[in-house]
Amino acid sequence: MSYPLFLGPPMGRRIRIFTSDGIYFVTNRCHQRRFFFRPGKAVNDIILGILARCAQQYGVEIFAFVFMSNHFHMLIRCPWLLIHRFMEQFQSQLARALNKHWGRSNSFYEGRYKDSVVLDDASAVDKLVYTMCNPCESDLVRHPKLWPGLSSWSYFVSGQPMVGRWVNKAERRRLLRKYDDMSFEQATDEATEEYALEMTPLPEFAGLDEQQWRDKMCRRVKERAEQLAEERTRPCVGAKKILAQRFDDRPEPEQKSPQPVCHGADADERRAYIEQVRRTTERYRRAVHKWRGGQSPADFPTGTIPPGHIRCVGAPVPDPPPPFGPPG
Repeated sequence: MSYPLFLGPPMGRRIRIFTSDGIYFVTNRCHQRRFFFRPGKAVNDIILGILARCAQQYGVEIFAFVFMSNHFHMLIRCPWLLIHRFMEQFQSQLARALNKHWGRSNSFYEGRYKDSVVLDDASAVDKLVYTMCNPCESDLVRHPKLWPGLSSWSYFVSGQPMVGRWVNKAERRRLLRKYDDMSFEQATDEATEEYALEMTPLPEFAGLDEQQWRDKMCRRVKERAEQLAEERTRPCVGAKKILAQRFDDRPEPEQKSPQPVCHGADADERRAYIEQVRRTTERYRRAVHKWRGGQSPADFPTGTIPPGHIRCVGAPVPDPPPPFGPPG
């Protein structure tokens, strides 16, 4: 079991601090907790296509993910220090696509995405199990396999890549201009690109072959789902009722909890990480002060994003480069 640690009362926006080997638990919620991710084939296909493409574009390794009706959880790592760019592109493209799908144009997310670093292998496994069992934790279904929304459960069971389809709109426009007799549907089909999305094994399972680590994860998830079933005091909502919900519905108000800075089983390690965050934040603030005063050099800490920049300090140059041009 991992134990979250909080930085304290909110003092403005917490700066992003990334490391190339860090594993991050990332989440965000829809505006007013509306069901903009409500499961359905069209919605699931839109999410998968954008997620698979953006993950490939920014070199993001995904360990697990689940999209509930009004929020998502992902466990990810990015050696290129481009999580912020990945999340920016993924969230913005997804918001535009689903707003168009639902025929709306207002705010899509509750706020900026939240990320917490995972400090140890045991906590990483715990967050993966939590991610996969989120539909069970919420008393929606008894097992992740029964969740009609998009999640990485199917990969853990089959080992087959999840193939996302993404429409290259620029290519579709080019085809429609070039060929007068081509229909919109034909151009869409020609301009559709496919991206395979595979889950990365957690560091704890690095020495196992693919079948072994997937079996281990399935067992862990099954054990947690069975435990939740035993503790449940009310029946699950069920997939049928979930699919019948309107996209602009929302659940009853619930109490919010602050986002933890880190997840870790060892209290000393958690405290040490919090102290490191404080020191890095102070260095960042001093660098911002020098930068605003025109002083040089403004020494921003490695893994942070200077004002006006879109790349982290110390971010490695991808090799090979991203397939869609230099990131950022």
